[in-house]
Amino acid sequence: MFLLNRKKEESIYPGFMVRILSSVIDIGLATLIILTLCIMLYKTLYHETLPTQELRDIMNEVAQASSSLNEQSQILSSNEKYRNFKAKGGFTSIVLEQSLQMILLAGMVLFFWIRTQSTPGKMLLSMKIVDMNTMNKPTIFQYIRRILGYAISVLPLGIGLFYIAFNKKHRALHDVVAGTVVVSTKLQNKK
Repeated sequence: MFLLNRKKEESIYPGFMVRILSSVIDIGLATLIILTLCIMLYKTLYHETLPTQELRDIMNEVAQASSSLNEQSQILSSNEKYRNFKAKGGFTSIVLEQSLQMILLAGMVLFFWIRTQSTPGKMLLSMKIVDMNTMNKPTIFQYIRRILGYAISVLPLGIGLFYIAFNKKHRALHDVVAGTVVVSTKLQNKK
């Protein structure tokens, strides 16, 4: 009986693969939305492509001109488009573009968490985020700690995400930081 209850309790916590799949779904949707917004915004404000796309185009042009890194370096240093890109602050624009995208991503994720205790990927796979101790809706402060905790989970080679596979309640390091846990809503609806 004890073993049966223990397995039932553990099954309310979605495992590594389901959690990663929900993240892949979320990243795909967010990328689509954020890139579309950034492209529209940049074209409206500056009538140009995104700085990252402009640099990518320049680099592709240089790569097609030669396969040797030494030659590519020489071609790049004499490339008119590249000099113009640097002169108009292209690298600063890339940092600003990437920062805006990260802020938009964090805002979207926080919006979904606060409104639904979930994200589109988690909703699709019947999961939600709850407070670790009360199993109720987390506080806004917990959500903010959770979003900041993603840096801990992702930056050192994603080790904090792999932590999901090695603990009983399948918590990532950002869950530990925030005092949250992800649970299956399928099992909660059956009770």
